[in-house]
Amino acid sequence: LSTSGTVKAYSVVAWLANLPESQKDNHKPAFVNFKNVVWHKAFYILLESIIKYVKTGFWFKCADKILQLLFPMILILSGDYEEQ
Repeated sequence: LSTSGTVKAYSVVAWLANLPESQKDNHKPAFVNFKNVVWHKAFYILLESIIKYVKTGFWFKCADKILQLLFPMILILSGDYEEQ
């Protein structure tokens, strides 16, 4: 639940009980590799969009009308753990 002034927003959770049979394949190596490639390409696109601001920063006007020099940073916590 989130409230902003007179507007409220609620989270929605749904379960699709009628998933196609192909969903059974989502743990096979080919599908896992496909998800890996998609994730990395999407992340690369994200990085391309901010790379020019990493060293120089960019000016951002805050809600209080004060300009702030911001430097984007992406933090990643990564682990290679065996599934349990």
